Amino acid sequence: EAIKNLTSLKDLNITGNRISSDGSIYLKEGIKTLTSLKILNVSTNNLGPDGIKFLCEGIKSCKSLEELNLANNKIGADGIKYLVDCLKHSTSLMKLNISDNEIKATEYLSELLEKKYSLSKLDVSGNDLGVEGIQYLCDGIKDLRLTILNVSKNEIGVIGMRILSDTIKDMVSLKSLFISQNKIEVGVMHLSYRLKNLVSLEILDLSYNNIGDIGADYLRNKIKNFSSFTFLNLSGNKLSLLSEKMLKRLPERMNCEPFIRFR
Repeated sequence: EAIKNLTSLKDLNITGNRISSDGSIYLKEGIKTLTSLKILNVSTNNLGPDGIKFLCEGIKSCKSLEELNLANNKIGADGIKYLVDCLKHSTSLMKLNISDNEIKATEYLSELLEKKYSLSKLDVSGNDLGVEGIQYLCDGIKDLRLTILNVSKNEIGVIGMRILSDTIKDMVSLKSLFISQNKIEVGVMHLSYRLKNLVSLEILDLSYNNIGDIGADYLRNKIKNFSSFTFLNLSGNKLSLLSEKMLKRLPERMNCEPFIRFR
């Protein structure tokens, strides 16, 4: 009721309010009137699939929405299906966070993301996508010009890393890439081969991926020509002291001085 009269509101943050699916019915009515809304954060509210269904009915009125944060709401694959319908005509969305939502592998993920040409920042971390799910994701983002992509904690493994690498290889706009905790192991070699075109890359997080010395050596040889690189996270991997020493010398061969984290 309180937000119904705030028709010119542009930014609404109601994170962590335990709204649940029942509360989202009332939230829907309020959001329907916010036709000027640009930023909506309803993260950590336990909405579930039913809650996101009601919320989407309200979001449809927000024609200028630029940022949507739905993280940590357990919306699942059904929730993604409702989002597909909700955002199918969106041409203004630039930032989408659907992390930690138990999405897993669903074809609705590709439907949600395809042709969202305005989208530049995407967070799908912590959704247990697996190989099948990362394929659906890649089908959706392959033609986008993302600047930030977070796919951490999704169990994509070596095969998933190959799929992702082939998809992002020409994303010259990509500046930050987070692939932490995915058990990619030797899959880092696939990534290394595809990095050469990512000339804008500044941040790369490969922490906790069981990467060994051979993988690290491939990576070191591929990023040495980057000029805007600022941060490489390799903490929690299986690197020898010699491999770490060689990586520490990497800035000497680059036109920039990236910070490299090992622990």
